[in-house]
Amino acid sequence: MVIFSRDYDQTQAYTFEKFLVDNLKIQYNRWKWNEAETGPLFRDRIRKSVGDISVHGNDSYANAIELFDLNGRQTKFIVNSVRVYEFFGFQWRIPLWDTELIDFFLQVPISCRINQLLYKIMQRNFLPRNCNHCLRLNVPQAHRAIQRV
Repeated sequence: MVIFSRDYDQTQAYTFEKFLVDNLKIQYNRWKWNEAETGPLFRDRIRKSVGDISVHGNDSYANAIELFDLNGRQTKFIVNSVRVYEFFGFQWRIPLWDTELIDFFLQVPISCRINQLLYKIMQRNFLPRNCNHCLRLNVPQAHRAIQRV
């Protein structure tokens, strides 16, 4: 779920305006469009998707990017893609979209989210080597593991 601007720089001050500009580059880059005509429409869509989120630094910038991705692309494309199972009479679940789990990851420091660092640490330390079944993530245990990083 982690999407960051290619030019992400931890020393740079991130603002809501920077978030809008970067999000336009990330999410609306599949076709050519006129900034003067269409830019305000896309900016409004982004604002509506993330609500009154405050972007005042690196962590809140990353949260805003991920929130927009979750509310936009993920819900529209991923959920609709798995709904094909309903056509064949199967149920489907998206366990990593649990509200408690998402809230937890939004509190994870950005240094642990870049390049999936936390995921790789958890995978290495808490999952069996040949895991062929789903394990329930113990959120308090994971939170303590982050504290040690």
